[in-house]
Amino acid sequence: MSETRDVLLGAHLEERLGEALERPEPMCLFLVTIESPSGVLSLVEDRLDSNLRAYDQLWRLDDTSHIILLKTMADAGALDAKVNQLFTLLTTPYPIDGKDVSVTVRLAGAVRTPSDDAESLLDRIDKALRTADEIGRAAPVVL
Repeated sequence: MSETRDVLLGAHLEERLGEALERPEPMCLFLVTIESPSGVLSLVEDRLDSNLRAYDQLWRLDDTSHIILLKTMADAGALDAKVNQLFTLLTTPYPIDGKDVSVTVRLAGAVRTPSDDAESLLDRIDKALRTADEIGRAAPVVL
């Protein structure tokens, strides 16, 4: 079991994800990790939360990791646009005390397929996270 999976299971994500998978709607699940200076994380969370749709879900796993469940993402073009929007949004500097403060973001996700269960979806997120690490966190990765 990978380090990422341990964190996800520790947060009871698999149960929540299993409930979401019971519904037939299309969806995409993301793991977002954020490295930021002290005091910036709440600004990042606010920015992220205010740019999700009302029916999407945001779960905080720990001080640096969040899960985003994007529902009804059936169109690949719409998903790409949303992912790029979120990545750009999160990596845009945050004005704090007259200075622009940058954060480091990893955004790794997986699109649900008809045969997915919670474990297979989480396995693909692990793979996407490793891919994001390999390319240097410069872009979001969706598998």
